Formats: sequence, C-alpha cells, structure tokens
Amino acid sequence: MVPATKWSTKSIDLILSMEKRLHDIPDKPSTSGCENLNTLVMEGARLVQVPFMAFLIAESNQGLKIEVSTELIEENYKIAIPAFLLEYLHGQSNEPLQISASAIPQFDTPDPFIEYFKLVSLVAVRVGHLDHTIGLLIMGDHQPRVFDQRELDSLSALSAVVGSISMSNTREGELISKLGKYKSVFDHASNGVLLLMDNVIVDVNPKACEMFGMPCEVIIGSNSDDLSPDDFVVNGVVQHSDVTGYTQKALQGLPQHFEWVHQKKDGTLFNAEITLTHMEGHSEFNLLAIVRDISLQKAYENQLIQAKEEAREANRLKSSSLASMSHEIRTPLNSIIGFSDLLLDPDATEVDRETFTKLILVAGKSLLQLVADIIDISKIEAGQVTIHEEEFRLNAFLQEIYEVFTHDQIQNWENDFELRLVKASSDEISIKTDQLRLRQIFNNLITNALKFVDKGFVEFGYSAVLPGSILFYVKDTGVGIAKDKQHEIFLQYGQDSSTFQRNREGTGLGLAISKSFVELLGGKIWLDSERGAGSTFYFTIPVTLENTNTPLVQDKQELFKIDLTGKKVLIVDDIQENCVLLRGLFQRTDAEIFVANNGLVAMETARKNGPFDLALVDVRMPEMDGYDTTRLLREEFPSMIIMNLTAYPNDAGQEKCMELGSNEYLNKPLSIQELLRLLQRYFN
Repeated sequence: MVPATKWSTKSIDLILSMEKRLHDIPDKPSTSGCENLNTLVMEGARLVQVPFMAFLIAESNQGLKIEVSTELIEENYKIAIPAFLLEYLHGQSNEPLQISASAIPQFDTPDPFIEYFKLVSLVAVRVGHLDHTIGLLIMGDHQPRVFDQRELDSLSALSAVVGSISMSNTREGELISKLGKYKSVFDHASNGVLLLMDNVIVDVNPKACEMFGMPCEVIIGSNSDDLSPDDFVVNGVVQHSDVTGYTQKALQGLPQHFEWVHQKKDGTLFNAEITLTHMEGHSEFNLLAIVRDISLQKAYENQLIQAKEEAREANRLKSSSLASMSHEIRTPLNSIIGFSDLLLDPDATEVDRETFTKLILVAGKSLLQLVADIIDISKIEAGQVTIHEEEFRLNAFLQEIYEVFTHDQIQNWENDFELRLVKASSDEISIKTDQLRLRQIFNNLITNALKFVDKGFVEFGYSAVLPGSILFYVKDTGVGIAKDKQHEIFLQYGQDSSTFQRNREGTGLGLAISKSFVELLGGKIWLDSERGAGSTFYFTIPVTLENTNTPLVQDKQELFKIDLTGKKVLIVDDIQENCVLLRGLFQRTDAEIFVANNGLVAMETARKNGPFDLALVDVRMPEMDGYDTTRLLREEFPSMIIMNLTAYPNDAGQEKCMELGSNEYLNKPLSIQELLRLLQRYFN
C-alpha cells in the first residue's frame, strides 16, 4: 500500500493499461509470479518513458536484492545495494526518495549499483507501508533531471500493483510450500494412506501400493472391496468383505478404527489396522483411510497365545506328573517300610525273609531310579550336564546292558516276551563317546518299552555303523503310539493318555531325558510307531571309531560301494528321518534320488519323473499305505525293483507284499549290508 494520493488521469490510465496487459499473461503458479512482475516493470518503464526501472525486494537479513529489472544482469553477478536506499528502506518517511548527481554527495563517489546501471538521476518509493515494507520500486535516468509529479504519481500507483502481485506471489509460494510438505508427508508415510470419495479410491500413497503389491494407477478407481477377500477370520470371527457400515459411520463424522484383512495382488492375505476419518471441505475426496500392516504383530500375538497354551499344558502335565511322582515315591517307600517290619517278625520263615529282602531291594532301586530321573531333568534344565568321552568296546557295552535287564529286571515282569540284542557287527568295535549318557539313554528306552509289551519282544542294538556315527535303536511289539500323540512323547511329563492305564508308574521324564542326552551328544532321536503295532525308537550318536579293522568301519566312499549312476531311486516313507538316512546312503551311489512322504505323493512323483529303477516303500503310511502304493507302482512300472520296508514284519504282511508285486520285504531297522547285497544282486 501507498499513502492516499490524488493520482492524475494519466496515472490511472497507466494502471488500467498495465492491468489489461497482465490479464493476457497465462496463469502458471510455479513460474508466472516473476514473469508477471517482470512484465509489469518493463511495461511501466515504457509507459512512463524512463530508461530504467527495478523492483528491489526486502530480505529477512534487513537487506535488499534486485527481484526484477529492465536491465539485463549477468548470471551470478551480485550488485551491492547503495547505503542511501537501505537507509530509506528502514526510515520512517512515506515520501518518494528523489536524488541526482547534483543533489546528493554519494554520486560523487563511485557506487557499484549506480555505475552498473549508469544512473545519473533516481527516484524510489516504498512497496507496501511503514509497518510492512516488502521492498522498493525504483526508476532512473541516464541524464541529470528532476522527476515531475506525474511521474512520481505513476511510480506510486505502479508500486501498489507491484505490492499486490508480490504479496500474492508470496502467499502462493507459501501455499505451494505447504502443499509440498503435505505431499512429502503423504509420499513418505510409513503407513498406507488412501483418499476416497465415498467408497471409491481417488488417490493412494506409495506405501499403500507396496502393501497391496499393485501400481497406484491400478488401485485408483477401485473400491475397498476390490482389495479384500470374500470372507476372512478376525479374532476367531468370520467377517465378510463389506465395509459399508464403517464407511457410513465415518461419513457421519464418527471416526472408525477396526481390524481388517486385505488381499495383495498375488492373492496372499495380510492383517491390517484401519482408521477412517471424514474429510470436509474437499470436492475430490471425503474420506481419509490409514492402513497399517499388523501381520507381524498378529504373528507375535499368535506365538504368545501358542506359548501360553504350551505353558498351560506343560503346567498341567507337570501337576499330573507330580501327583504321579508322589505316588511313585510313596509306593516303594511303603514297600520298604512294610517289608522291613515283616523282616522283624520272629515268626517269619527263611523263605519269607528272602522274599521280603528281594522286594525291599526292588523297591529301593525303583526309588533310586525316580530320584535319578528328577536330578537328571533338573541338571538338564539348569544346563549343568557335562559330557565325558571315553573309549570303550561297543559290543561288550551292549552285552552288559542286556545281561543287566535279563537278570536284574526282566524277572520282575510277568508278561511273556523276549529281550533281544542285535549287533550289526560280530567283530568288536571300539568307540569314543560318553558311556554313562549312552547307557542312560538305552536304560530309559528299554524300560519304557518293557512297560507296554505283553507278548512278543523288545529288541535293541545298532543296525548301521557309519563314518562318524552309529544308528542305534530300541524296538518293541507293544501297544504303539497314536500318530497324533507322538509329538508329546519327548516332552517333559509327556505321556500318551490312552496308555496311562498300562503305565501308572511312569513320570513322563524318561524319554525327555533320553532326547536331551542324545542332543547333548550331538545326535538325533525319532520314532516310528503306530497304535496297536509297536514302536521303534531310533537315535544316531556321533562317535570316534578307534578300531577300523571291522569290515563295517570303512572309508566314507567305501561304505555303500555300488555304482548306480544313471539310475533313479524313489524313497517313500512318512518318517522324515528315515528318508534322510536312506537319502544319505544313496547319495554315495550317484543315483538320482526322489523322496515322497506317502503313497499319493509317491505315485504323483513316479508319473511325473519316472520311470524309476528302484523304489523303497514303507508299508505303514498315511493317505495311501505301502500295499496300495506297491500295487499301483507294479501296474504302471512293470520293470521297477520294489522293496517294501516295515518295522512290524510278519508272514501275512510279507505274503501280501509279494502278491502285490514286491521284490523284497525288509525289516526295520534296515541292515545296510543286507540292502547292499540286494542292490548288487539286482543292479550288478
């Protein structure tokens, strides 16, 4: 603004003329501000008929800089502003500042501004007002002169227009800056941001595109239902892909915050937390949606829930086992105390005294075993179990275990069964490992097997000596373990509840201790079992073989010495560890190996990758058992060698396999020497 002045008709005509020219300039917010001012200054100088005019804008550091000028200024050339213009800028006068070489001493001293523009006469007026001066408008001449009132009025009128345009440009710049900041926040937000008109997406930020795995142009124009599956589960409740209720409430001014499941372009689902907010005053959108991916949070929550359930189950098992343990402790103690009292009976015969003494001994050993189990599990939990490797003879070690169970324990079992010891090598083998822990593993597994066998046998020993490790096993013909209960067997206090009536004396610690000891020795333990058909517990122990004279202890390349290059072998077994063992053997033969975990997968693999030269098929499997698998393989691949494997051999099963087309019927644990002999017969 400028002070109220009586502008001449000429000045008014000048403003109207310039206004008309300014209307012809296209509106380009990003660049037109400076162009408008430049045009205004150039037209103003032409209409006032002065050779020089410039607009100097005030800076935040109390200085001035040339914004536009009728004279071309060299690029990167900075011109110092005269001191008298700065004094005028910061002064209190509203009157125009008019100077010339004859009127002001500064013109006698060379000045960069005056010299650069070759000015001799100059007049300056404020742009704005005293309280808020945004700059100075200057016109000058190369000749000494005094500017008349008409020229001063025109300059003042022109300064009002310059001020208006400059302030408009400033506001526009601030608006663009704010929009830029908002755009930056929108583009770099860590959550997905969507702008919607009702339920239609009109804009989306890059993070949302990343979440949904789609380009922005695909998402824009779609609705929220397009980004969701038909139905899904949230907190255990089935939800349908319909956000209408949430949208309507948000449009009524009620912010909505809820969990949802969205679908990516590839069909995968992810959990999301949605916030819907009504946006007023916008013609292009009326809803703001913030989408936060909470898939990891949900995964952590599920893990916590699972851990809580496992802890609750472990606590239940522990409470149940502690009750059983109390019974376990009281039973032998009652026997010891009761039979001790009977020993003191003077009427007791020598036969009675001998019987009572044996029963006290049995009860004492039972109590000792229970205490040992409790101490072992406590040490394992505290990480205080140490491993002491020593060299000993394997066959003699196993024979000792056999004799202990035969003479010291098996007499206490009334059931009709046989205890067997199987040694893969008749030659003595010296190994180096922790003898005490290996003995505890066998003791626990054999004791566990004896509890569940009425008739048949309990067999233990080793079936294979591999370079660096030995495959041990304990096998029984007992009641077996249901598939859905096998994951609980190796847990502390874990027992198959369906066999509890047979094993009332168990604490559920023996197998957990065995598993921990096997893993401490660097090995792995697993089982192959079926309800009503018995169980086989396998475990491998890394050992140092001190005696390499036995034919079984051979170099790695000599262990399974047969060349099956170009042959295809199919291994079919639902126990992963069995597959790993067989795959490890056949990898040394250079055969091409395929693995299937049931009969259905085996047939699909055979049809897709066949024909195969050899198939090793377990008899008992889920989905499709070994009998049906053998029948189909023989029908579709007549020349294939088929070997059935079973942990529960019997004459009826062998006869059935042979009728269905099997070439061999092999017992588990598999004898590597027997398998090698058969392979040499069929393929050499």
